[in-house]
Amino acid sequence: MNLKYTLCHSSVFFLMLILSMTSYASPPNEETTSGRFVWIELFTSNVDASIDFYSKTFGWQAKENIVGEKTTYLLLNKDKPIARVVPRKPKDPQSNQALWVGYLSTENIEETLDHAKKLGGHVITDDSEKKRHKAIISDPQGGIVGLMVEDSTPSQGMNHKNKLWVWSQLFSHNLQQATQFYTQLFGYIAKNTEYSPDKQVVLLTQNTVTRAAIAPLPEKMPNRNRWVGFISVPNLTDTLNKAKQYGANVIYAPRPEVLDGRISVILDPNGALVGLIEKESTIKEATL
Repeated sequence: MNLKYTLCHSSVFFLMLILSMTSYASPPNEETTSGRFVWIELFTSNVDASIDFYSKTFGWQAKENIVGEKTTYLLLNKDKPIARVVPRKPKDPQSNQALWVGYLSTENIEETLDHAKKLGGHVITDDSEKKRHKAIISDPQGGIVGLMVEDSTPSQGMNHKNKLWVWSQLFSHNLQQATQFYTQLFGYIAKNTEYSPDKQVVLLTQNTVTRAAIAPLPEKMPNRNRWVGFISVPNLTDTLNKAKQYGANVIYAPRPEVLDGRISVILDPNGALVGLIEKESTIKEATL
């Protein structure tokens, strides 16, 4: 798949993105314990290369974490855990070798997994029977997302107290089906926002707070839903220069007419898609 070509040539991609993000400006209601993005992990076939890239580009540190025979790595920002790197073996040699997976909070893993399967979702990994706190599923259109009991979150890496991961958006080839799946699974209220007569963005809200959004997948992209997480950076130009220096591809370069040129999307050297937003953008108060 050629994401670089597809997204660079899709103005729709960011028209939809910016429209939905401008509505995302309130802190979450802490009384709502399900349906909030609370953690994120990078699954990669080349752990050393991934850690090297994010350490050099963002200044993050990596801490080895060994549990039994499994070794993962916590990524730290100013000594605070903000993500985890997990080794993976790609099933398809033609697919991207790395993938960021965000985790949505849930009060009960087993019940959420059962509900997801009844709605047409699929369980990819499930340690709920052993640890009862974590799982990864795909929605009916192939979008990969995690589930996590919030008490087990390693940090506040995606919480409003740590404004590093500031936005998540699902791009889908079937907005109606995707909206139905996530609203029924987490009790979101869907709000349709039109930006043209035949195009729309669906905002997923809880108690007037927008948790995420669903937008149409660009036409030339493979028909599989995909979540994209966005990182807040102090200086977008400096971050992009470092990212390119260490092997990333800029698939959407900053444009003056879009959030004053303070937003971009890159593919890291192993193919993981990640968004960047400069802190002084018009959504600087946005939180997960």
